[in-house]
Amino acid sequence: MFEKHININNLHHAYLIEGDSFILANLFDFLEKNLNIKKEGNPDFYFKSYDSLKIDDARSLVAIKDEKSFGGGKKIVVIETNSFLREAQNVLLKMFEEPIEDTIFFLIIQNKNTLLPTLLSRLYFIPNPSKALSFEKEVKSFLKIDLKKKIDFIKEFTAKDDDEEEEGYIAPRNKALQFLDTLEFQLNQQAKKDYKIFDKIFEIRSALRDPSSSAKTLLEALALNM
Repeated sequence: MFEKHININNLHHAYLIEGDSFILANLFDFLEKNLNIKKEGNPDFYFKSYDSLKIDDARSLVAIKDEKSFGGGKKIVVIETNSFLREAQNVLLKMFEEPIEDTIFFLIIQNKNTLLPTLLSRLYFIPNPSKALSFEKEVKSFLKIDLKKKIDFIKEFTAKDDDEEEEGYIAPRNKALQFLDTLEFQLNQQAKKDYKIFDKIFEIRSALRDPSSSAKTLLEALALNM
């Protein structure tokens, strides 16, 4: 999965990966095979795991960022956490605004929607494959149809039904967020990318966090921008 997102000849300074310990093991394997970055016995490889990343933890990461590489090559920092406290996110935001050359961060979290939009905007997002494909069939169809059919699809897709108490029911706003994850994943697979649409997806995803927002209206705005 990482080959599709990580250009080894042009690395981003910070990646956000949605996933769990299984994803972590795959990341270690990718780094060793493709970047020759070994985890064991490498003073330029840092791995930390937290239940909740607090402000002092974030400050420790800033200190690591500012340290010089021992071997003169790339310095890799891998962080796995269940959550980031808001104060810690603000520290990381400032850090990622001033990236250091050849210092690469990989942040692994189960749900990216718990992060501040401003922090998310500084990171290259790699979706959890299982989530990214949750509406694969619908998204592939959506990308092929014309605007009128897109609007009709959105109306049906976001309509509330009578099954709110049934197992597997997804509220329209959460359903829309999962749809955006899948859409973003599918667009990333295209050879020619219109990066303006990724900005629009980010904007709509942020707006969907507002409980008063309308999933139908926001997805319609996306369709009009496509």
